[in-house]
Amino acid sequence: IFSVVTDVQDDFQVSNCPLLTNIYLPALETAALVHIETLPSLITLDLSALTLLGSGILLISDVPLTSINLPAFVSSGDVQINNNSALTSISMPLWVPSDGTLNVFNNNALDVTTVNALLARGVANAGFVSGTLNLQGGPNAAPTGQGATDKATLIGRGVTVNTN
Repeated sequence: IFSVVTDVQDDFQVSNCPLLTNIYLPALETAALVHIETLPSLITLDLSALTLLGSGILLISDVPLTSINLPAFVSSGDVQINNNSALTSISMPLWVPSDGTLNVFNNNALDVTTVNALLARGVANAGFVSGTLNLQGGPNAAPTGQGATDKATLIGRGVTVNTN
C-alpha cells in the first residue's frame, strides 16, 4: 500500500505478478508512465487521483478487472487499455485525448455506454484532429446514437477511428 505517494518522476510499472490482487495508489497524481500488465489476480486498481502522465503512456493490459475508474485523469500521451476480456466499463470523465496520440481500447468487453463516452471525450477536444481512437476487437460494443455521430465527427476532423 502506497497511500501517500503523489508523484513518480519516472515510470511506474507492475507486470507479470500472478499473485498480486491489489494496486492501491489513491494519492498518485503524476508519473512519467503507468504500465500495468499481465496481472491475472488483480481485483482492485485505485489510481483515483491520477491526473497527468506528462508525455508518457497509460497502459493497462491483461488484467481481470470488470471496471476501471479514473475520475481525475485529464491528459496524457497515449492511452492503451486493451486485451482485458472481463473489462466492461471505463470511466474517465475529465480525459480528452491529445492531438496526435494513439488511444487504444481494443479487445475488451466494453459496453455501449463506455464506447459512446470515449468517443464523446474525443469530440470534447476540438484540437483532437489527428491521431487514433481504437475501440474494436473482442466483444466491444458498437457505437450507437450520439456515439455514431461522434465517430463521424472525429473521422471528419482527420482522426482515425476504429470500432466494431
